[in-house]
Amino acid sequence: MDKQLTKAQVQDLFAKEAVLIGTNDGVPFHRVTQLFGSKAANYGFSFEGGRNVFGIGDYQLSYLTIRGFCGAAAYHNVELIHNDLEEVQSA
Repeated sequence: MDKQLTKAQVQDLFAKEAVLIGTNDGVPFHRVTQLFGSKAANYGFSFEGGRNVFGIGDYQLSYLTIRGFCGAAAYHNVELIHNDLEEVQSA
């Protein structure tokens, strides 16, 4: 994703990307990484209440809740703003 998102856009994106995992809606960690990058996904995963893990047999699926997804999106927004600022300052 190469654009900054508003809160409403992030909520809409979560609604589009989320799937039922156990009894909660969440976005699988690997998908958040694809959307926002690994640093942003890890940041969102670090939020209290922002992540969970659901297991079936030998497989454990890490996913982000809306709280973690918003954290990842916010990190991504700040990263994009920072990159834009660096470009402006180096011009």
